[in-house]
Amino acid sequence: MKRWSSLIVFFLLYVCFFPFVSDAVQAAELTQDPDVKKILLVYDDLNQTTDAQERMTTIQNILLSLGVQVTVHSIDEYRANELDPYDGLIEVVNASDLTIRNEHYRKDRVTYPKLKFHMGRRLPIEWQNEMGIKLRYIVDEGVGIDSPYFQASEQLIREIKTEAVSDAGNCQVFSSINFENHFGDYPYAVFKDKITYVPFYIPSGVNFIIMQRVLATWLGEADLPVGKPLLVFRDVTPVSDLQMLREMTDKLYQAGISFAVSATGLWNNLDQKAATNYLNALNEVAEKDGSIFLQTPYINDVKTSSKGELKSNMETALNFFIEHHVYPAGVSFPSYWQHDAQFQPEALLFSDTMLLLPDIKEPIFHEKTNTTQNIPTAYVGISHDAFSGVEWRTFDKKGFLTKTALILPMPKTHEELKETLNKVLDKPSLFDDLMYSDHHTMTMNHDLKIINQQIYVDGQRQWIETKIQNDPVAMKEEPYQSMENFFAIQNKILTVIILITLGILSLFLVAGYFLYKKKYRR
Repeated sequence: MKRWSSLIVFFLLYVCFFPFVSDAVQAAELTQDPDVKKILLVYDDLNQTTDAQERMTTIQNILLSLGVQVTVHSIDEYRANELDPYDGLIEVVNASDLTIRNEHYRKDRVTYPKLKFHMGRRLPIEWQNEMGIKLRYIVDEGVGIDSPYFQASEQLIREIKTEAVSDAGNCQVFSSINFENHFGDYPYAVFKDKITYVPFYIPSGVNFIIMQRVLATWLGEADLPVGKPLLVFRDVTPVSDLQMLREMTDKLYQAGISFAVSATGLWNNLDQKAATNYLNALNEVAEKDGSIFLQTPYINDVKTSSKGELKSNMETALNFFIEHHVYPAGVSFPSYWQHDAQFQPEALLFSDTMLLLPDIKEPIFHEKTNTTQNIPTAYVGISHDAFSGVEWRTFDKKGFLTKTALILPMPKTHEELKETLNKVLDKPSLFDDLMYSDHHTMTMNHDLKIINQQIYVDGQRQWIETKIQNDPVAMKEEPYQSMENFFAIQNKILTVIILITLGILSLFLVAGYFLYKKKYRR
């Protein structure tokens, strides 16, 4: 009797709580794909060059924008046979004077049969022989990069030590490089079967654009079309100069330029007039062809935030926006959040569209993790100024092969606003409109879908509200409700009644069990 009573109680409790568990799982399903390609990205050192960390971050973000899951760690951390489950290996050498001492790694990379990619000096001799190429060591004070495919070039004045490909053999080649004090051109990227080699990578300008194509080709995505980038203004907050935001919005709208803002959310003081002003400003952005990313909160000290607090704040911010007719197309966050075991589940599972912002100088982690999540739609955020030295020979090819967002800070003064507008307007570009693609954001309270400019909240079509009342209230019900809404409400009522009934029955069962046990003890 005791066993059966326990099983019945367990079953009833499971039935009572299962709906809540399934809701949490459903929210996580937005960003998970078991069939995604998995890449191991390893490096020797991050301290020898000033742009080593930025190099690693942009490589990872380009891979994420190509729909790949990435695991990142140092070569020293590699364990025997770790490569086995991965679909590809990328080896980045930042410090050419350091010797790779991990024998497990040295052995496994030679016999690894899948995709292999080397970046930097000291290409493994086994890989070089397999490719059939010859290298030439070059030290120079300037390098030029040219891409016939993108009809773009750039000259960089910087000291460079590299091993250029002097003879590419039968390899496929992409783009070319030349040096200030060395005659002739050299191929930049060379491909042979499953192996790819590039002598260096500068994470900006033409080199960034070329790297997108190199990685896409290496992964078997060579036919991707050249697309327009997003133009995004980051760090828009309730304490920003909202009148400045309105002026900038008007200027961009008059110039016919699509753009987006990365705006932080609200999770307290929601009934203040400042919250209303903020909502109105964001609605004016949306009304004038602007799009919105919800930017994750600033984390100043991980020790002061408890587990679950970030998720609660994200839920509150998204619900508040949605219930007041501000419809984020996705979530934006610093790229390093992809490597935090607490930030990932608490902030990065709400939307299938993500903007990977450039990292801050000193990232703050709760708990580091090596593996990123798979993101259905990931935009690589990179500074708009990173392309100021690029010379484009044709307007048609002025674009990017993977989803890219050119980032500018929100202007704080009229001088900064004038400078920002000059950057955008002086060199004509075509920018993508985020609202023309599909996006899905889900909280425990609401299901937001944007489908080719049409907005749906919980299955109901919505429109941009241009003015919010001073006292924010939840979204009003539409005067005419569909039968689907009627049955949805009816189902919720029945679910509540059933749960209450099951809870009462569980109490009766537990009480009956103890009374029965007490009776026979006598």
